[in-house]
Amino acid sequence: MPSSSNQNKYAPYSKWFGNGVEKLSGIQEISREINAAVSANTILEREKHLVKTQVLVAELHNESHLTKALEVSVKKYFSRAIDVIYADRIAEKVRETISHPVLRKSPLIGSLSQVGNFTELSDGPIFQGRIRRLYESGED
Repeated sequence: MPSSSNQNKYAPYSKWFGNGVEKLSGIQEISREINAAVSANTILEREKHLVKTQVLVAELHNESHLTKALEVSVKKYFSRAIDVIYADRIAEKVRETISHPVLRKSPLIGSLSQVGNFTELSDGPIFQGRIRRLYESGED
């Protein structure tokens, strides 16, 4: 396999995921945005970098031609002051490419917080009030 190709490269288990991603070609800007999000001083600054990361990943998806290209734009999450790209549209399009009938009909479940092993922190009721206050204040 040519070293410039990302095709047929799979994510390692979570402990090594960051190191594995760094080896993919064409993700330097994504890496910079993730690093900026991690080192952000406010939750609003962090959101800005995370949303930019989402846009870049969605554009990378479009470049893969795995599905028909989708519009990539930042919008408000309904009436909330939260920016999103509605990435669920990408997941739905990817699911349409699955040929196995059982897998194709399987529900899309989970969240990014579960993938990142932060379920207790972000989804736990004890943290919801603090997260909301942090977001509204723009502070960490």
